[in-house]
Amino acid sequence: MDRQEDSSVDEENVAHKKELITFIQSAGSATRLAKKDMIAVTEKLHRLSEKEPVKYFDQVKGPSSSFS
Repeated sequence: MDRQEDSSVDEENVAHKKELITFIQSAGSATRLAKKDMIAVTEKLHRLSEKEPVKYFDQVKGPSSSFS
């Protein structure tokens, strides 16, 4: 390989690494946001269950023939 080919390969590698870094950073951001959402949902469910006790499957009113 000559110098020109080496530099074009290096440029491709650098570009590829930048794309990977951007992807990893965005995945990390999405993961942090999802974690915050899950915490918020869990806290809301906890508050709701304090107001009204959680009904378990056998306590839910519904068609009695569905699981006979």
